[in-house]
Amino acid sequence: MAFSAKSSALTIVAGTGYYTPTAYLEGQFVSLDGAVGMAGTVAIAANAWTPIATLDTDMRPAKYQYYPGNVAGASNQAGSGIRVSTNGVIEVFFINATSSYMPLSGIRFKRA
Repeated sequence: MAFSAKSSALTIVAGTGYYTPTAYLEGQFVSLDGAVGMAGTVAIAANAWTPIATLDTDMRPAKYQYYPGNVAGASNQAGSGIRVSTNGVIEVFFINATSSYMPLSGIRFKRA
């Protein structure tokens, strides 16, 4: 799939970015790629929603988005997830993990 309209590397404010977390805009849809890990200058706490980045204004969803987590490197992660608010804030939730990362790949939504 070609993302010719716009791509924007996400500035990760908590945790560590893996595979360059990026948002892609194609027509009316935004897709995320890359992954985020718990460790970093500002670590992501377990069992709490933590903001990791904010999308550009033209890449924000019209409605709140929630995606169940697919955490790598840890077990017992039922309930982990990623949410994207209409203000563009991307948050992650890890459960009982200390050195895990969560893929952003596969997240796609219609923009506002």
